[in-house]
Amino acid sequence: MTNPPAKILIIDDDESNRKLLEVLVQADGHTAISAADGEVGIALAYAEQPDVILLDLMMPGLDGFEVVRRLKNNASTASLSIIVVTALYDVASRQRVATWGADAVIMKPVDRWELSQQISKLLEPPKV
Repeated sequence: MTNPPAKILIIDDDESNRKLLEVLVQADGHTAISAADGEVGIALAYAEQPDVILLDLMMPGLDGFEVVRRLKNNASTASLSIIVVTALYDVASRQRVATWGADAVIMKPVDRWELSQQISKLLEPPKV
């Protein structure tokens, strides 16, 4: 079964990474919204209430760790699905974002199939 198109918020300071993720999610029929930093990303999350957030960890200023923490600790955004997209391969970083509420972690370079599968999984209605 295919999920309906979703609104995907991409938060990454690297423009080429944002553009790549936009192309990949749009190829799956989703709408992409982008932010180049954590502050703008949080503001867009509040305003747009996206179905899924693709979040880079290593950004200047407000990093992805803090973005996860703030979104998951706010009642209006706590239920948003977050996929961390990162080049950080250390287990401690992955455990930290999982503890704070990230739903999945995808390693860079992004595998198109893995990204599609993770997004689809998060968009599935809860099983009763």
